[in-house]
Amino acid sequence: MASLPEQIAQIGRRMSERRLTDMSGGNISAREGDTLYITPKYSGSRYHWQLTPQDILSGPLTLDDWLHHPRFSREGKAHLLIYQTFPNVQAVIHAHPFHVLPFCSLS
Repeated sequence: MASLPEQIAQIGRRMSERRLTDMSGGNISAREGDTLYITPKYSGSRYHWQLTPQDILSGPLTLDDWLHHPRFSREGKAHLLIYQTFPNVQAVIHAHPFHVLPFCSLS
């Protein structure tokens, strides 16, 4: 079985190919015990969702240093809060699906 960073990178590529997210943003994260794995800032706009396992950030869920990590996205704060508040949550996906955005624009 692929490692968690490999799975996250693969899911990001697949989501992009299927237009389930776009180049403007989004994140994928997962927890393994007390370790957080999360896609870096600019996964869409700079990486075009062509991430490698080495691009995936990892570290302790409780580490306040995440908030100062240069590659940690602003949306990552929500991921951290979800994991810290709901211990049963194992993964979070924040996406911008192509076919939903027109509905959002129309309110």
